[in-house]
Amino acid sequence: MTWAGGVTKPSGEAADGAEARLYEVVIDEENGGKTIITPFALGDLGDGDNNHKLCLDRPETIRSVRFPAGHLTDPRDDLNPDTSVNIAQQNVEPLRNPKGAAMSGRDESN
Repeated sequence: MTWAGGVTKPSGEAADGAEARLYEVVIDEENGGKTIITPFALGDLGDGDNNHKLCLDRPETIRSVRFPAGHLTDPRDDLNPDTSVNIAQQNVEPLRNPKGAAMSGRDESN
């Protein structure tokens, strides 16, 4: 995800698992239905930029992502608005755990 401003909690700390659980990621099911899932973690944190990665353990196509208002702040300490985006194209980037084994991950910044 790429945010218009910073990606920190109101306390100034980096987003973490609590914020990951607030995301609603809509995926396509094989039967044609849709399901809402949440990331198991956030990646690319603590580096001062306005990006973080949603770590997902499902291979289905992502259709949209939503994050509720009031949980993250920009550099002026403005709280984030309710935010949603439809996904038209996906860039899938495999993540690696600390031991080097591949994990499932999606880069939703595009």
